[in-house]
Amino acid sequence: QNAVELLHTIGALTEIEELTPLGNHLAALPVDPKIGKMIVMGAIFGCLDPILTIAGGLSYRDPFVMPMDKKEVVDEIKREFAAGTGSDHIAILNAYNEWQKARSHGHGRDFCWHNFLSENTLEMISDMRYQFLDILDEAGFFENINGRGGDGGGSTRSAKHAALRSLSQYGHNTELIKAIIVAGTFPNVVAVQNGKRFAKLKTREDGKVELHPSSVNAKASWMP
Repeated sequence: QNAVELLHTIGALTEIEELTPLGNHLAALPVDPKIGKMIVMGAIFGCLDPILTIAGGLSYRDPFVMPMDKKEVVDEIKREFAAGTGSDHIAILNAYNEWQKARSHGHGRDFCWHNFLSENTLEMISDMRYQFLDILDEAGFFENINGRGGDGGGSTRSAKHAALRSLSQYGHNTELIKAIIVAGTFPNVVAVQNGKRFAKLKTREDGKVELHPSSVNAKASWMP
């Protein structure tokens, strides 16, 4: 019953429990429905590439490692990767992108060491990106992109990368990426009420909640 309610909430089922257009897309993607919705929205709004990375992080785990005696150092590094966005997801995205650049120059392991990142986790996120691409291709999402007709999946990796580029023209639009994260994680969202000294957070299900201490916003007195 909870699963059906979630599908109703995210717009995958009608009131009479028939699949909506979004539901038909999600049915073709063997992933968590909320992750699937995020990926579909990323493709629709032209920022698929960064959304695949964020979806990989959400599906697996946070790549940052947190030694007990280095917590404040790691927190500051995460805030730097968040680049003023106030987003843990953007922090992971930027860390992943910078790791890819460092790895391409043979410095991936050193980059992870200096930034308290798990290279194994980043490798897993990279693998999951390819898995998501394969799933999208097999579900027919790349049909007729760049002049390629539908072939039932199984396209070459170069064709998938070409399709990924064509669906990522707005991949540097941070505000759009954040909006798609919200759309994908809904209904797991909070309402923010900024006070004089600190922000109050409330959810529909649990009422008042607190930020996780590892969040880039954990010490923030005000949230945008």
